[in-house]
Amino acid sequence: CVVPAVQSSETVLQEYGIECLALCCLLDKSLAVDNIILFAQAVKQGSGELHAKGLAALLDIAFMYGIADLAPSLGEPSDFVSLLYSELESEDERIQATAGEGIAKLLYAHRIPDPSDVLEELLVLYYHPDTSGNDALRQCLTYFFPAFSYMAHDNQAVMQQVAVRAVCRLAGVLKQQNSDAQSGATHGQAAQQIVTWSDPRILDAIAAMSSSSSVRTSVRMGTYSQIAVDALKRMFSESPPTRKVLVQMLNKLALDENTPHTHLQQMFVLVRTLAQQGLFSDMISRNALAKFEVLLLKLLEVESADDVNLESWLEEPEMVPIFEFISSLDEDDDATSSASDDDEEAEHSQSPPESDQEAPERSSRNVLTGLNVISAIPIAAKTRTRSPLKRGREQHIEELNREIDELLDTDEDDDDPENYLSAED
Repeated sequence: CVVPAVQSSETVLQEYGIECLALCCLLDKSLAVDNIILFAQAVKQGSGELHAKGLAALLDIAFMYGIADLAPSLGEPSDFVSLLYSELESEDERIQATAGEGIAKLLYAHRIPDPSDVLEELLVLYYHPDTSGNDALRQCLTYFFPAFSYMAHDNQAVMQQVAVRAVCRLAGVLKQQNSDAQSGATHGQAAQQIVTWSDPRILDAIAAMSSSSSVRTSVRMGTYSQIAVDALKRMFSESPPTRKVLVQMLNKLALDENTPHTHLQQMFVLVRTLAQQGLFSDMISRNALAKFEVLLLKLLEVESADDVNLESWLEEPEMVPIFEFISSLDEDDDATSSASDDDEEAEHSQSPPESDQEAPERSSRNVLTGLNVISAIPIAAKTRTRSPLKRGREQHIEELNREIDELLDTDEDDDDPENYLSAED
């Protein structure tokens, strides 16, 4: 009687038929695999109750057997997840809440193969102003995020992985939130909550209360402090409003003596580079960056920035990626500010191919060339260098001055009486 009800032309019979078939599929995995396409069609083509019951059935079956086992019937696992994503954008708050709750359950049960992208979408959805009136969705996610993050260290590692990406996306979504009359989270509140859910010390404290195991926060502070490294890297490419949110986020991170020394070194180099390039125009952001630098100096156990020996850090393998990252930024700036790079490339193209032994040496020289900019960062009051952007602007001004001088010389020649006489002749 279930199959005829699903095939009936009556909408009510179809709705109850879908519901009964879903219950049967929960008892038999092979039946679920064979009929998963039917539930997907109900979601894509159905409307009203039929759409809602098809979505609920799809989520319940995925929770029971996992997306990896059901996805082959629909294509790739990403296709299955994309179908669920589309329901998060539904204008129907009930459908949106059902999809959000179901996806949260799938994440909590480790039923989604790649949870990072899904978790990021839920974070953006949770703080988005468009969901401020969907109480069912927000109430579910309010419970889900701390429960997911503090359940296991692997879960919290996923939260730490997507923290910076989510904050950057929310910076664009919530930029008008401060002046909005309706209640909602601000940039700072969203960043503070995400940082709190990423804090491994809270997870260890909760685990210590329920067991006699000792707290080993130092083992997991590496993934936590990586948030600061990722945030500092994103500041070089993000817009000024997003950059302001990220620099304020840095001081919300509870870094302590358990933070890996390598991460402290990486953060210090990135902070000094940001300060040198002058990417922050407002006083609040500059003060926040300076405050974070003071914390780094304290954790590095040095009195001032003058005591930091950047030259010795060049020999540490863990610091090479950071210096190469900054060197690539300088190369990009030089490429946009100087036209001589094209001539150099032409000369290199005409030169004979280098041997296998010469290639690593040339790569090392390029890295060290980029590091020279870092070694000249004004960590002392008397030490000052011009950034590539300033050099480019000065070259452009010099070119404009030369063009103006040429125009003035031309005007003087035109005013010469001899020119007029020759013209009359």
